[in-house]
Amino acid sequence: MPQQALSAPPLALVKTWVELLKDDNRDVASHARDMLERAFEQQVDLVLYCKKHNIKMS
Repeated sequence: MPQQALSAPPLALVKTWVELLKDDNRDVASHARDMLERAFEQQVDLVLYCKKHNIKMS
């Protein structure tokens, strides 16, 4: 089973990045995606983190 990165970013920051994924400005959304990819080693780690903290990805 994948493990969450040793030091996950603050919850508020992850919520902000996830919200910015929906931004109409493609540069903003792209930067938010890049930050999430850097913060979590694997996409499944991000999904598990979001489920744990009730963050809706869509």
